[in-house]
Amino acid sequence: MISLAELEEQLEHRVRRFAEWRRGVKLRFGWLAPLRIVLYGGYGDANRVQVRGRVLEERPGAEPRIGDRRLSNFLRAWEQFESDEVPGVHVRLEVGGVEKDVVTDDDGYFSAQIVLPGPGQQGWLPLSARVLEAPYPASSLPSARGEVLLPSGQARFGVISDIDDTILRTNVRNKLEMVYLTMLGNALTRRSFDGTRELYRGLALGGSAPFFYVSKSVWNIYPLLEQFIREQGLPKGPLLLRQLRLFGSAVPAHKPEAIAQLLATYPALPFVLIGDSGEQDLEIYLEAARRHPGRVRAILIRNVSSAERSEVLRAFAARNTPQGCSVLLFDSAEAAMVRCRELGLWVKGAGAGNGCA
Repeated sequence: MISLAELEEQLEHRVRRFAEWRRGVKLRFGWLAPLRIVLYGGYGDANRVQVRGRVLEERPGAEPRIGDRRLSNFLRAWEQFESDEVPGVHVRLEVGGVEKDVVTDDDGYFSAQIVLPGPGQQGWLPLSARVLEAPYPASSLPSARGEVLLPSGQARFGVISDIDDTILRTNVRNKLEMVYLTMLGNALTRRSFDGTRELYRGLALGGSAPFFYVSKSVWNIYPLLEQFIREQGLPKGPLLLRQLRLFGSAVPAHKPEAIAQLLATYPALPFVLIGDSGEQDLEIYLEAARRHPGRVRAILIRNVSSAERSEVLRAFAARNTPQGCSVLLFDSAEAAMVRCRELGLWVKGAGAGNGCA
């Protein structure tokens, strides 16, 4: 009897075969869109950086506007999810004067760890990518530019923040409403929570803190999230999202793994972790604090839950918070600012702060 994993593998194989057939038909009739490199940027230290990206076959869409109709937003969102990825593309990356060649996988993604020539570099380093060779005749071989973050040597701590229902009103507990907001809004019309900008900018100023946005959202909506963070005036930082899976209910532990990787990359840097009560952020963050003693200064959880669940979470935090870590379940950003100021993590200021957009 065939197992569920084998069935999922067969379905994925059929989907890829269909994509290859479809691309062949488009190539035959001259319907192929241009190749495009989407750079997701990356992060690292003075020795090495980790970069990610994807190669798609698509035409550039219109930039979002506040006055866009719902149909325009829906079509833009649909194009992001219905992406035509291109496997087997040879891409050359360059950062810090070092080049590295990669090849896109079956889903069009590429990633690379690049060793830098020497210490002394920090801040946002330019990243470039260009296609060297495509698996089929292309009208042009594209290039793209991005950035990778090397935190300042003056940083006292870093910040890891969730996105959905932490800075972006999403309502992940109501899947129908979440889909509605994602498909019918855009980066200019989506809403953040009151006080979020002041809280995040104060943390950036208080610790010369690098920001990292770790979310279960998929890479397909990277443009929306990146522009939302920029438009809201939040600190600029790498986004660590996950790959969309068509089949299979088992989703890898993306968020715990991403947090562990960040803690390993910056072993001398403590962190503040910010999330919400809608899913498992508190449990994930407390586990990270237990596994890495002394590395998590504070855990801030935006309360978007019922009174009953809030009490359960507070009791869970009281039982499981390790020494040296402060946990706050907050209803307003003002309460989080007060706690962070008491901990010496937050300062008031109107400036953008270190790394702010």
